[in-house]
Amino acid sequence: MRKHNITLEVSNLTKKYNDFIAIDHVNFTVFNGEFLGLLGPNGAGKTTLVKIISAAIKPSEGIITINGHKIHEEPGEVKKSIGVVSHNSYLYEELTAYENLEFFGKIYGIPSKELDEHIKWALESVNLQHRSHDAVSTFSRGMKQRLSIARAMIHHPKLLILDEPTVGLDLQSKNIFYDLIKEINKSGSTIFLTTHYILEAETLCDRIIILSRGKVVLEGKVTSIKEQYPNMTFEDIYLEVTKSGAKL
Repeated sequence: MRKHNITLEVSNLTKKYNDFIAIDHVNFTVFNGEFLGLLGPNGAGKTTLVKIISAAIKPSEGIITINGHKIHEEPGEVKKSIGVVSHNSYLYEELTAYENLEFFGKIYGIPSKELDEHIKWALESVNLQHRSHDAVSTFSRGMKQRLSIARAMIHHPKLLILDEPTVGLDLQSKNIFYDLIKEINKSGSTIFLTTHYILEAETLCDRIIILSRGKVVLEGKVTSIKEQYPNMTFEDIYLEVTKSGAKL
């Protein structure tokens, strides 16, 4: 039976590469409309975890359920339920914004008679409707990231996965991006953010998960974590719980 208030459920997730354990029996749940942040030092397993949730690689053990569909049983349905944005835009520079969204909309199987409506909605959602017929090669880095969000949202996914999306953005572009993501979340979208910017996670997210050496070392609402460590900054808390698992 589907749990109607849950978007993502990760149960006993493990990923091994020969003798190396990248993800070690991880469990967590993301609820509908939640903004969850995943933090961790280099080598903690964040990238591996995102690849598994995105159905890009298979786990060694465990079950992932997205929008009621188990990845190992219904990978096609899972991919329809998610949108992924990373620091790589995955856009075609020689095509216009509209043409990029048209291409990805067809990949997602949006019916031709509905595609134009989806494209216009996605462009308006990221405030790029005025640049719809301009080549992506003329866009700034920040505009490309906004278009990447439109690409990821065009099929109305249940879960938006943001994998270190602000890497390389200047401060102004980051602030524009933050405002956009917060509005998307307020509109009801469930967001799963991985980042190495501690302040970014603290500011944007409802709840935080911190990984270290493939294991969850801290999980909770941002406010609850601060109450648990009353005399420490969030950065100090992060450094304390990950100090044994940090890698350069």
